[in-house]
Amino acid sequence: MNTSSGSYDAVIVGGGHNGLVAGCFLAREGYKPVILEARHKIGGMASSEYAIPEAPQHLIHPCAIELASLRGGTIPQDLELERHGFRMIECDPAYAYLHTDGSSLCFFRDVQRTADEIRKYSEKDAQSYFRFVQTLGALASIVGPIMKADPTRMGFKTVYTAARNALKNRKLKGDLMAFLTGSAAQVAEEYFEHIAVRSAVAGFAGGAGPIDRDSSSLGFLLFAILHSTGFGRVEGGMQQLSNALASRFEELGGTIIKDAKVEEIISEGKTVRGARTTDGKIYSGKVVIGACHPLVTMNLVTEGEMDPQLMTRVRHAPRAAHGSSPFRMDLALNGRVKWEHHQKERKDGIDLRVPTVMIGTIDDAVGNFQAASRGELPSKPYSWFTTTTGADPSQAPDGQDVLYFYPVAWPARPRDGWAIARPKSAEVCMDWARSIFPDIDSKVIGIRIESADELERRLNVPGGSFVHTDVTLLRSGSMRPAAGLAGDLPVSGLIFGSAGGPGGGGVSGVPGTIAANRAIRHLKKH
Repeated sequence: MNTSSGSYDAVIVGGGHNGLVAGCFLAREGYKPVILEARHKIGGMASSEYAIPEAPQHLIHPCAIELASLRGGTIPQDLELERHGFRMIECDPAYAYLHTDGSSLCFFRDVQRTADEIRKYSEKDAQSYFRFVQTLGALASIVGPIMKADPTRMGFKTVYTAARNALKNRKLKGDLMAFLTGSAAQVAEEYFEHIAVRSAVAGFAGGAGPIDRDSSSLGFLLFAILHSTGFGRVEGGMQQLSNALASRFEELGGTIIKDAKVEEIISEGKTVRGARTTDGKIYSGKVVIGACHPLVTMNLVTEGEMDPQLMTRVRHAPRAAHGSSPFRMDLALNGRVKWEHHQKERKDGIDLRVPTVMIGTIDDAVGNFQAASRGELPSKPYSWFTTTTGADPSQAPDGQDVLYFYPVAWPARPRDGWAIARPKSAEVCMDWARSIFPDIDSKVIGIRIESADELERRLNVPGGSFVHTDVTLLRSGSMRPAAGLAGDLPVSGLIFGSAGGPGGGGVSGVPGTIAANRAIRHLKKH
């Protein structure tokens, strides 16, 4: 039996950080929003928890661990999150590449300092790095304002800023076009000659997808963020960001209901009326923000209310279309992570437990992505390792560490199926870890593993993709998640507000901000 559970201005489906951001901005404007979260906790991919039973004091990050885009925005200041316990820890260097000869290449916020690191390998590459960063800065100044804007309300200021920056950097047109259209592997080889530098730079872009595909060099935009606002992490774990947003939301009068799985987004006559949860409760609202995957949002809409053509488009919107997906392993350790050989080679006091460490060659990375596209497991994974306790020791008992292990290219759809591939994947990753840390077995207290299919089930993310919809030139701005779906939807009052829609992926809060602004405009009209 259906029962009314109140009337709200806006019903937000999903309590991830974008849903919380949208809710905060709506509540700040005096509206009455409610957030319906299917799980027992808020945060979605921006969360952390004590997830290893054998290690109840080791904090685990199932998805995101870093803040990049959020540091360059104003959301923490606009929402006064510091008052609610949110603190950022800057990691500088943010990344370090470990070469096979025992040396390491650190990527600092300061361009000159990073170039000095590169100079250890090649004077030519050090000079090329300045041109590389200059080109990326120009590209970021052109596409950045557009990517952060609502594609339906670009506005004169946004267009003018992008056009002005394009004109100012017209002499870089050839380099800019190479970045926009070329692969990350191609650009890395064009700019740099030493294998260590190529491998480090290309591997940095590997977190965004296959580095041998056209336009994958857009992943290098992370360098523009690194050298402008820097990278950081959340003191106390990523959950503290979501908790701070929730605290601010409730302070502003918003309501959060957990364990509230939405079964239907109610629409009558192509107009939303609210949402119904699996226990029959109806939450009425003039606006419904789908702060979950766009496909999930559209599938929830009352049958017959959504345009079938647009349903087809969102079903075909790429989710790990390149065949690779996240495979995550977290290790709770009874001691410290030791990069002994590489640490000894450093004479500047940099603790390699603080940055995210990259290991593998550019050929490894390309080969891993190609294997993943065939559904095969890589034998030598190009990997990122983050000792989360390096920057914040409070996340484990004294003298102990948590190791976040992320092989950047893993099959989204293993040839043998996940039932067989999951244990094999764990074995491959542990063998790789043993080759790097010979004493790892003696330090492991417990391990948490999550494959793409498990992520899909846990967070209801089709395809188990961190970014919901693949980030490409053709899936950005007015084409994200698909043509005809980046602006007003055919059901009045229904708004996308997640990484799969306008604003893109990552912990940025941009999709939530865009959704809130759209909702406010709608509410003012109706």
